[in-house]
Order: sequence, then C-alpha cells, then structure tokens
Amino acid sequence: MDASQESEPSSLRYEKVYDLPLSEPSTYSPLLRALAFSPDGHHLAGAFDRTVTVWRLSQHDDDGNPSESWKIMVNYRLDERAKEEEFTCLVWARSGVLLVGASTGDVKMVTLNNEGTTVNGFQATKLSIKYLALNSEQSLLAVAAGEDEVVIWAASETGSWSKLHRLPDPGTRLARDEVLEVTFIGWHGTGKDSLVVSYLHHGVLSWNVFLKDAQGLLNPDKVFVRSSPGFMSQAALTTTQSRNQDKLNSLHDPDSGASKPQITHRARPGEFVHQGQFYLGAGVGKINLWHAARNIRAQRLVLSVSQPPSTSLI
Repeated sequence: MDASQESEPSSLRYEKVYDLPLSEPSTYSPLLRALAFSPDGHHLAGAFDRTVTVWRLSQHDDDGNPSESWKIMVNYRLDERAKEEEFTCLVWARSGVLLVGASTGDVKMVTLNNEGTTVNGFQATKLSIKYLALNSEQSLLAVAAGEDEVVIWAASETGSWSKLHRLPDPGTRLARDEVLEVTFIGWHGTGKDSLVVSYLHHGVLSWNVFLKDAQGLLNPDKVFVRSSPGFMSQAALTTTQSRNQDKLNSLHDPDSGASKPQITHRARPGEFVHQGQFYLGAGVGKINLWHAARNIRAQRLVLSVSQPPSTSLI
C-alpha cells in the first residue's frame, strides 16, 4: 500500500479504566520489571523485584452495562534465603504456563490450573537474565543474559528444556573497542527458527538458530543514537523503513534533558501498536505514545496519580 492509499490516523487517546491491586500494602513502590497478558487475555502477569503476581480477569454485565475487574490469582515470592535473587523478565509459554527469568540465571516455570499453582525451573545461564523470547510454536526459547550472551533452549515432549547452544558473537562491524551488548531479542514472525537480535553498537541481525548463521537487517548507524548529558536528548529512538533499511525518524523525548543525567535511554521497553503506525515507549514514570512516521508524541501517560496525562490530538 503506497502513501496515497494509507488511511489518515484518527485521534488516539488512552484512558485509565482500572487500578490493579498489589498483593499487600507496602511502604515503597516495588519496581515493575515486566508485564504481559496471557495469550487468551484472561490473565495478566507482573514481575516485581522478588515477587510475581498474576491477576485473573472477571467480566460482568450488570443491567446491560459490561464491566471488568482483576483479582489476584497467584502471588509467588522468592525464598527469603535467596536474598540476592530478583526477577528480571517474564513471558507466557502458553495460557496457564508462565516463564520468569531471574538475576541468578534461573528460569522459573509457573503453571496455573484449577488445582493450584506449581513452580519448577532450571538454570539457563550463570548470568543475570535480561530477556526471554519464545518462538511461535513454543518449541524454542531464547535467553539473553549478561551483556552479550544469547542461548537457545529446546522444549521436549515432557515439558522440560534442553540447551542447544549459544549464538556466536556477531562479526566486527565497528571499531574493535566497541562494547558488545545485546539490547533486545525477538523471534521473526514468519519463521520458527529465525531470531532477531539487536546490539548496542553492532546493528540488528537475524539469526538462523540451527545454522548459527546471521544476516544483517540494519546497520549500526541506523539503529543506535548515542546520547550524553548536554549533547543529545536522553531518550531517543530511531525507526527505519524495513524494505530499504533507510532511517525513517528519530523520536526524541521532550521531557528528557540534562536535569537527570544519570538516567540513560537504554533498556527501556517499547513496541509498535496499531498496525505499526504508533510506538509505545516506556520512560521514567511514564509511557509515551508516538506517531512513528510523523515524529509526534500523541500522548504521555503519566503513572503518577498527582499528574494528569497529557494528550496531543493527531
């Protein structure tokens, strides 16, 4: 579809409809590491520091007025004896089965059913896990840990996982003193064995995990924006046209500046939504909704109750 046929994006606005209860009152706000809906949409899982909470959806229809509520179904805490261990990420293997990564390199498998909740696991690495990614068939699990480790695991018929291998380092693309750091992993939607890995300085590569062969998708200068206090906006994202790998836009957060130089733009989650027209990017205490092609922030969702969300209509 060419630009003349592309529909004009309508005004978009997100509104808060429900506050999820935490497991118990706390004197501090726990750090939310990851949040994900189950494939069937009936459960929502969140990883907080040393706790994983799963909420279950209840739908109501009172006199023709549909509504929903979320109640805590599972609240799994790490053993108090493992004081250094924290949860870092999570992904749904399928509805009812949750995989949670930990700073110790363990992967916890949380199984939900009517009889109760069971927790098993295995040690996937000796490093702190940053990302977990399952392919579309739930047969391969990619684990990104430490700065640059990406390990592939295969599922067995019994539900256990066995290690295949670690992906090799990408070929030298920049100066040899550039740090090798994995910033994201995700399976290619059209292939069960193609893993997309983005690197801080080495571009975006598509790996065939069985052949351990990589193809370059984006060059380093098109996927990385270096920022430092007083030099660039603290939060910057570069979007590209996937067909020709040309740089499309850089999204700069107008709220970020030299006032908080200790906060970097790296490792902030985000994803494209609404057929790729918009991008949801997490910031510090907020979520920005961008129109990707126009470089317009459509809405800022402030997570503090003391500040209302701001909106720019597109």
